[in-house]
Amino acid sequence: MLTVVVAIIVFGMLIGVHEAGHLIAAKLNKVEVTEFAIGMGPKIFSYQGKETLYSLRLIPIGGYCKLTGEDDKVVSPVSFSEKKPLQRLSVLAAGAIMNLVLGFVALVILFSPNQYISTPVVDKVLEEAPAYSQGLEPGDRILSLNSSDVKIDSDISFFLYRNGNKDIAVTVKRGEEKLTLNITPMLDNGTYYIGYTPKLVENTFFETLRYSYHFEVFISKMIVVSIVDMFTGTVSITETSGPVGIVNEIGKAAQLGFRNVIYLLALISVNLGLFNLLPLPALDGGRIFFVLIEFIFRKPVPQKYEAWVHALGFCALLVLMVLVTFNDIFKLFGN
Repeated sequence: MLTVVVAIIVFGMLIGVHEAGHLIAAKLNKVEVTEFAIGMGPKIFSYQGKETLYSLRLIPIGGYCKLTGEDDKVVSPVSFSEKKPLQRLSVLAAGAIMNLVLGFVALVILFSPNQYISTPVVDKVLEEAPAYSQGLEPGDRILSLNSSDVKIDSDISFFLYRNGNKDIAVTVKRGEEKLTLNITPMLDNGTYYIGYTPKLVENTFFETLRYSYHFEVFISKMIVVSIVDMFTGTVSITETSGPVGIVNEIGKAAQLGFRNVIYLLALISVNLGLFNLLPLPALDGGRIFFVLIEFIFRKPVPQKYEAWVHALGFCALLVLMVLVTFNDIFKLFGN
């Protein structure tokens, strides 16, 4: 029961914030919104506003913001299809942007209670570690690893995980001087390390904002790398999760405490925001792609062709969702 309740709350927040982004942007651009729905399937509750029907539906996965002229050309001052490309772009991108904002707010809530925040500044160097033998010193601020920028200590952990035992050019700031050290990571209990402990600083409101922003960028990098790995075949589709797997993880997080749920909310919200911006048919990113084509070439793609692409893309997403859902079930109940 705890899993169900927390999952409904999490999904409701993710969907509600996403669709609210579309709704607000549509209203600001004077686009008529005929229905704003959270959930799918039969209506549980509805309220007819002056222009928009607000509804809560039975299945707490998905939702929509129905715009006049979104899927077909409607000649009207309040039609989405009659708005300028930049106006349509703002409406289409608003949902994903709101998910990114929700992710940031969740991280601020997560990190605010921390008394200290770790930094990419070296506090101690472990003797007999690779960093010690190559001259890393306390007080060094790690700026980059192989030209990959480092803003928080998690950037270093993720880089080492991806890099393995290959040599790293570690650029540090020592006083006013920049130095580059060549360090080969070592493996210890399944984890690669270079051998130092990070310096902790006292947490403040502005430090929380700074750290939350950089941590969201860090999450975004992890997600982008994962998406690239999936499309290039580096990661199998069997390692991905759909709604069933997400609900299972939410249940585990709920048992571990409120902070774990908040972290998972941030992770899923950023994931949802970035995934929706991918230029794939039927997603917001796919619609944005067609608007960008119109903006660049000053001529829209014929609407019937765009509709066919989105219809085929929607069917492909449904097939993918079924495969991922079955995969989640197999993971839960065994092979």
